Amino acid sequence: MQIISLEINKNKENEMDFNYDKKTIIVTFIIFILMLFGVIKLFQLFEISRGFWKYFSLFFLLFIIFALILSYLLLPKRVILDDRLIIDRVLSKIYIDYKNIKEVNILDSNDVINKSTKVFGNSGLFGYYGKFRSDKFGKYFLYAKRISGKYVLIKTNNNSYIIAPSKPEIFIEKLKEKCKL
Repeated sequence: MQIISLEINKNKENEMDFNYDKKTIIVTFIIFILMLFGVIKLFQLFEISRGFWKYFSLFFLLFIIFALILSYLLLPKRVILDDRLIIDRVLSKIYIDYKNIKEVNILDSNDVINKSTKVFGNSGLFGYYGKFRSDKFGKYFLYAKRISGKYVLIKTNNNSYIIAPSKPEIFIEKLKEKCKL
């Protein structure tokens, strides 16, 4: 029984959560309330409409519900340093082999958020994630639940990832140890 306990603790040492900041919580709350209000109004429109407007309201009602669910399902939960780097999301995981990592750096969130353009992703509802582009970093995948603080840049042979673990300095130490950088 004690061996299992040690194994669980060992795994927890190699996990780091993505944490929220106040701004992201406020933005998420406001967007969620506005979307909820939109759902209610579209449902009311659906009940009283006929013909084209009934289908129009149904389409947007389903679109808003789908956007809310998808935004939550793609939310990054934590990053795990196992036999490879794992970005754990609600719906799926992203795996990065250590042998493919060629560079790891710490970044200030202002260099990332203020100077990037979203290609496809989410900027505010439950966090910030998806494909982004900037002059400084090129195309990259962002996974963060907060907009402030330090981020970690991970460059691989094929892609660049910018993530926001709760303790970026400790995460970089552990990652460099695993990658032998």
